[in-house]
Amino acid sequence: MQIERLAFVPPARVALSSKLEVSVDAALLVSSFEVTRGEWRAWALERGGESAARMREAGWDSASDTWPADYVSLEDSREYARAQGMRLPSASEWLAIACGSSAASYPWGPNDAASVANTLELGLRHPTPVGTFEQGRSPLGIYDLLGNAWEWVDAPPGKGDATIVRGPWAWAMGGSYLTLRHPLFDPRSDESGTLHLEIDERGRSNEIGLRLVANARAWLLAHAADFADIPAAQARLTAVGRRWGPAASALLEELARAYPDVRVFAWLSAGAHR
Repeated sequence: MQIERLAFVPPARVALSSKLEVSVDAALLVSSFEVTRGEWRAWALERGGESAARMREAGWDSASDTWPADYVSLEDSREYARAQGMRLPSASEWLAIACGSSAASYPWGPNDAASVANTLELGLRHPTPVGTFEQGRSPLGIYDLLGNAWEWVDAPPGKGDATIVRGPWAWAMGGSYLTLRHPLFDPRSDESGTLHLEIDERGRSNEIGLRLVANARAWLLAHAADFADIPAAQARLTAVGRRWGPAASALLEELARAYPDVRVFAWLSAGAHR
């Protein structure tokens, strides 16, 4: 995963209604874009076996490599995420990421807006390249949280997440190109009023894709060496830190102090303070 394609999401607890509170308990790195068919294709062909066979079954062509990966099951998505050193968000995390600390009804803000997401109103009836709708991105720089493709979420047993996803069904969130534009949650309701799809976790659909997340501290420690020698590393990582901004500065300062020989943390930290 290219670090430039990750957004920084700080810890937050967000009350969406009097009956529903969601949270990001530790800082996350979140893929700014839904996983694309091209990214999935590269992994599936390298892996071979059933993954490659299912991709061919989905009928993708190379012209759609920038569209969100679809026709993937929940377990497929978990396997892909693990291969990238990441995971799927929980339902609680997904809502906190999409609604932000202000508990906005839409990823871009509190008010509805036309032509800022690939939903049924546009009449396209097919996905668009990820990141197409600049005006529909979240304040943290995350695209397509509403429309384009539903996104699988995980909900392992535990405090918080188990109160959102119940029963035998898995959830996907955020709507697709075949759903009408809709608020992410109903402030008068509990979890039943969130924009979600309940589906058998073995199910596949040309509307369901995925987005990846990772614990920010753990991921940066694991991958710092990967970015130290990329072309124009200092300029690129400083730019990433600038985009992540003050919300990331405390963590980046901590890492820079704890690992003074790892230049990546100093560059990211310098950018976050600009």
